Amino acid sequence: MNFFSRLVFICLFSLSLPSGAKALQVPGAQEPSKGEFVMRLGVSGLWGILSPPSRFKHIDQTNDARLFEEYAGVSWGLGEAGLSDLVLESKFTFFQSARESVGGATVHSSDQGSILALRLSGDFIHLPKFRLGTWIQSDIPFGMNKRKFVKPGVNYIGGGLSASGELRDNVYLSQAVFLGSGLFSPRTKNLNLISNTLPSFNWGRLFFDFDSTFTTGFSVEADLSSRTDASYASSAIADGKIQNLVFVTPFIVDIPVSDKMSLRAAYAAKWAGKSSRGSQFFNTELAYKF
Repeated sequence: MNFFSRLVFICLFSLSLPSGAKALQVPGAQEPSKGEFVMRLGVSGLWGILSPPSRFKHIDQTNDARLFEEYAGVSWGLGEAGLSDLVLESKFTFFQSARESVGGATVHSSDQGSILALRLSGDFIHLPKFRLGTWIQSDIPFGMNKRKFVKPGVNYIGGGLSASGELRDNVYLSQAVFLGSGLFSPRTKNLNLISNTLPSFNWGRLFFDFDSTFTTGFSVEADLSSRTDASYASSAIADGKIQNLVFVTPFIVDIPVSDKMSLRAAYAAKWAGKSSRGSQFFNTELAYKF
């Protein structure tokens, strides 16, 4: 349980996904105790089917989605202050998003920029075989074309609840739910809800003498409101209504490199969705505790 409990508070949809995916975001392999720091370096990407309309049928006229992110982050263990296992995290991300077109005509030009993300997490309950916690976070974009459809999953303010439990030796289950504000004034990303149900299997402890975890499961991202993308509304694919609903299956492996360093590799595939920014996602991250 100790190894798995370190995985809970990084949200799967940062893989967009990050986020996301961040739509997709992936569990981390290290979490700092009081007075410790964890540094993270990683890259994420999104590609595949681009489907802006708010319906499950894809439009063949659009080009493929392409979004890449490179990030560095630091997590600081704060100990206890009302909640236990408090962790403060900051992450700085650079991103590059490709041109979007319909029938060869540009709808959104390519874009690049950066994002500063701040996050505070902690536990209400921390037992040997069960953990219940919460987190709040804020994403601050710099130089971003906020009106672009294929862009990182950014929420000005958001928060969630997470729980994890040990089902049996080396087998665990976690559930996390996140509510994000999106981007507002003007509304260029909707109020959104993310749910991750993720069984994990510590195959390294079962077959060898170290912790290495394989995680998969079921993830959903759903917009709780809709918006109109004026650029797509004036294109050949009609009304420009954006209201995301995506179902995703992730595959995540965490591997120890040393006592203080770990490597994560993740891939996720969308198997159904509307107003989706892409259909495949990846993330690779190196974490070092000091």
